[in-house]
Amino acid sequence: KSRGWLGRLFGQNSSGPQKVRLPPSRVLNEQLEEMTQLFEDAQAAKEAVEKEYEKTSWQLQETLTELNSLKTTTRHLQAQLADNESVMSRAIRAERRKAKEELLRMRESMVKVVEREREQMREEFMKQASELQVMWKKQQEQQRQYTKYPPSPPPPPRTASIPPNRNNLPSAARRSNEGPQ
Repeated sequence: KSRGWLGRLFGQNSSGPQKVRLPPSRVLNEQLEEMTQLFEDAQAAKEAVEKEYEKTSWQLQETLTELNSLKTTTRHLQAQLADNESVMSRAIRAERRKAKEELLRMRESMVKVVEREREQMREEFMKQASELQVMWKKQQEQQRQYTKYPPSPPPPPRTASIPPNRNNLPSAARRSNEGPQ
């Protein structure tokens, strides 16, 4: 029986050592060079993978740092946005309240103006009504006096006492006054 790969290599079995026949040295050298090349290639591949791993790991750390920074910035901006919305909402409410108050003031002012104009119109109407009443009373009084004391008739025309003036007569009357010519 052989004991593992080493026993097979040296050809030992339970009966004792045997002579092992090795391949020629040239074949062994080729195999050694081939194995050395495979080892170096594997070592180079391992180093390349390690470098790639380090590079990727470094990029991952950078990305995680940037992600954390972005998360912090996002939270900060969200807080600012909430504050801005709150300030804007308060400002809008304040402006609406001011506008409403201004509209109420304007309405009250307009009502006062209308009431003042209405009062002026009422006073003017009362003044005119009073003047009309005074005029009506005067007219009534004049009519009463006229019926009590009628006015004297106008004097008769004074045509007889005025000598005729030839220049004042109409052209037909002038011809009749002049006689034959």
